[in-house]
Amino acid sequence: MRVAVAGATGCIGSRLVPRLLAAGHAVTALVRDPSAPRAASLVSAPDVRVVEGDLLAPEGVAGCCRGADVGVYLVHSLGTGPGYEDRDRRAAAAFARAASAAGVDRLVYLGGLGDVDGDDAGHLHSRRAVESVLGADRHDHRLTTVRAGVVIGPDSLSFRLMRQCAARLPVVPVPPAIETPCQPVAVDDVVRCLAAVVDDGAADVVEVGAPRARPYADLLAAVADALGTRFAVRVVPGMPLSAAALGLAAATDVPYRTVAPLVESLSTPAVVSDPRPAAALGVDPTGFETAVDEALTPTGSRVAPRAEQ
Repeated sequence: MRVAVAGATGCIGSRLVPRLLAAGHAVTALVRDPSAPRAASLVSAPDVRVVEGDLLAPEGVAGCCRGADVGVYLVHSLGTGPGYEDRDRRAAAAFARAASAAGVDRLVYLGGLGDVDGDDAGHLHSRRAVESVLGADRHDHRLTTVRAGVVIGPDSLSFRLMRQCAARLPVVPVPPAIETPCQPVAVDDVVRCLAAVVDDGAADVVEVGAPRARPYADLLAAVADALGTRFAVRVVPGMPLSAAALGLAAATDVPYRTVAPLVESLSTPAVVSDPRPAAALGVDPTGFETAVDEALTPTGSRVAPRAEQ
């Protein structure tokens, strides 16, 4: 098949494109700057057509889905500052229009785990709103959404935040929302799931996360253990999420405009409600400790895998 990928140079897209090519698919990659390092590697790759364009300038992306059988949408405006929810919706609408105009049969979207709707503000609500835009009834294509937990990978923004927090802060005051359950997911599991959906696309929603749910506090402790650092969380009753976001932004190199939406989502359980669609695709999610070890190994921080807890 020919697969059009929006977000081909990001954490997920840069891994998905080679996997699609290895499976025999041809790829059209929509990029804003073809001269960027990750985009430059696509330009020279066989079976990759690079289309330059900005989803917020729809006239520049009209041809991005030309000839495609499947469109994969990996774009998210998190970290672009206030109003990112509106930018998310407009970008998704531009891609959906381009897909409809090109006669694309199916779209695949990477969303987020969380029992939310798209009518409120916030990071997870924005993800669900984009899902609604891409799958709107006025479009002829079918939408499959892969809803993933916090992605654990060496270049994942969420993991970078956890890693720096566990490495730099021996004691962290946190809001009670740190006890909210979640199921993070290894970056390679997300890529496997997306690639399988491109090939199959049987389900409308596929949820993927680690084998069991754990509080966010446990995740930070596991990262600290992998790094060999002393780290503890101190739950502060009544502590607002905004205060936690300010503290994390000050202690890490992740800017507040990016940290704040991530911290806001802490109060929403991010757990898999139905593991059967992912299992049907042959995706057997990696445990959290193993995912952390794999994410840290490229930096030399840890080599030997640990037993799952």
